Amino acid sequence: MSKMRRVISLVLALVLTVAGAVASIYMLFFCAVISFKAAGAAGLVLGVGLIWLYSDFIDATPNDRQP
Repeated sequence: MSKMRRVISLVLALVLTVAGAVASIYMLFFCAVISFKAAGAAGLVLGVGLIWLYSDFIDATPNDRQP
């Protein structure tokens, strides 16, 4: 994987993770009525971001890290 692709992948994975976490926290603490569709969407975005982050960076083999 090239360095530019790794940077773009990291940024997108972090954006998805942070967006899902912020939406979940906002709905949990600041919303009077929680929409289950919105909560499900926030959880899905958070899950996709975490899986992407894990598969590309945490669980990557040493061969994947070489250019």
